[in-house]
Parts: sequence; C-alpha cells; structure tokens
Amino acid sequence: MKKILLIHPHDKSTKFLKRIKNCLVNNSSNLIHYYNVKPNDNSHANCIKLIKSMPEDSLIIFMGHGTKDVLCGSKSDDYEMYEFTSDEAMRENQFYINYYKTEFFNESNFNVFEGKLFFCLACNSRDLSQKVIKDGAKAFIGFGNLPTSKEEFIQEKTNFPSKYLVAQMKSELNYILKKSLLIAIHNSYNFDQLLNLLHFFANQRIAHHLANRKKKKERFILADQLYFLKKNLKLVGDRHILITA
Repeated sequence: MKKILLIHPHDKSTKFLKRIKNCLVNNSSNLIHYYNVKPNDNSHANCIKLIKSMPEDSLIIFMGHGTKDVLCGSKSDDYEMYEFTSDEAMRENQFYINYYKTEFFNESNFNVFEGKLFFCLACNSRDLSQKVIKDGAKAFIGFGNLPTSKEEFIQEKTNFPSKYLVAQMKSELNYILKKSLLIAIHNSYNFDQLLNLLHFFANQRIAHHLANRKKKKERFILADQLYFLKKNLKLVGDRHILITA
C-alpha cells in the first residue's frame, strides 16, 4: 500500500483542521503519518527531509495557509503580539518565541514533491499547480480562496459576518474534506474520483443549507462559498493515478 503524509504547520487559526487529521488517522492509522510542523526552523527542515524520504507515488496532504506564490509554515501563538512588544521585554522573556515561517514552500523547493501526489488544502493553492507539476509532482489538487475567519469574510465583501457563518464554514470544510478523503483512501480511488467526491459533498451541503436552514439568513452566503470552493478546485497532472494501491 502507498503511504500518506499529512502535514499541518502549527497555527492557531487552522487548529480546526485537526478534526480532519483525527478522522483520517483514527480510520487509516496504518497508512497515514501525521507531521505537525512546530514553530522553529528544525521542525520545518525535518518535514522537508521526511517528504523527500517518502516512496514514489506517496500522497502528501498539506493543511495550512497559502497564497498564489507560496505555502506558509508554522506561526507561534504569540506572533501577533510582536508589534506591541518592546525588544527589551522580548529579551527578558526567554519564553517569547515570535516565529512565523511565511515561506515554507515556494519556487525554490517545490521539487521536494517530485514523484509524489500532492493534495494542497490552502487558500489559492490552485495557482501553484503548474509550478508544482513542472517541478515533478505527478498529480496536484489545489483550492481557491477559503475564508474561515471574520477578517477573511470581510475581504470577500461580506458585511458584518456572524460567528455562526464563520463556525459553519469551518464545520463544512471539515465535513467535505473528511468524507472525501476517507472514501477515496479506503477505496483506492484515483485523483479524478477524489475531485468528484469533493464536488459531490460540496453540492450536498449547499442543498442542505438552502433546503433545511431557511431560518438562517447566512445560508445564501454559505451556499455561495461552498459553490466557490467546488468551482475553484483545480486538478492537474495524472488524473487517473491511484491515491492508494
């Protein structure tokens, strides 16, 4: 059987994605190695070594932040405090970390995925697809924008996003990813079939909110975001390569 490496850089804003990890590891522990990248350089370097050591055709699942150019690494929980903290205070506090790997993967090291299958759960990772394939990945699935915070919904032109909307978006993202990946892994599906599962469960949740949550005014915004999640998915490379075999 092929092995699967699940990479999750430490960042309190993506803590909710651990539900995906828990589901996959609890149901496929013999296949999946989970690596939580800690907020330090050694942990990032060890993660890259681990990717390189994975056998040909292994599936790499990345869960974290990204842009159209890079995938971000770990961020210490106190990072946002930096601009409000004096240098003297930081020197006196030996526990102050203030770490953020803003560029974990970029054009300089996309070749670590050479010969691998890459499922990239990160905002705008679809824009990295051609670069990653050019550097040797066999197949790649990437996403568009995935708002999961009040600030990100505001950037999406959503006025006064509610706590319910943010929490529900996180919940739906977990549901769609858990169901799709688990079914694809257990049934040795190929990348094209995995993409179809993502589409199916996104459609299922859109229908659920529109038909059964009529008292929630946010249902239309949520349905739109799930539609964009589905629409912006991008698969490049070998569509018929098996996730497990």
